[in-house]
Amino acid sequence: MFCCRVRGHRLGKGKTSVVVTDANVLINLMHCRQLGLLRKLPGFEFVVPDHVATEIVPVGQKEMLAEAVDAGNVRIEAITAVPVIEEFARLSAEMGRGEAA
Repeated sequence: MFCCRVRGHRLGKGKTSVVVTDANVLINLMHCRQLGLLRKLPGFEFVVPDHVATEIVPVGQKEMLAEAVDAGNVRIEAITAVPVIEEFARLSAEMGRGEAA
């Protein structure tokens, strides 16, 4: 199992790499109240798949995630493209929904 995936490549100044986060990464940062660190990393955009967001269950953690979204530290993205949904369904049979996302 991995903690995050990076899509794309850094192509030079002004370009952004998209980091798809797993709940584990978010929860660990929440425990030390450091979700704001993500915004301070230049050249990266942090995306939380909606299926990963549903793994964050405790009310306090849900509030921290909502605050991080409002602050622009992360964004939640729904999985909607048919090929991606098919791959998600295949992977969900082998691992958890959040990891599959």
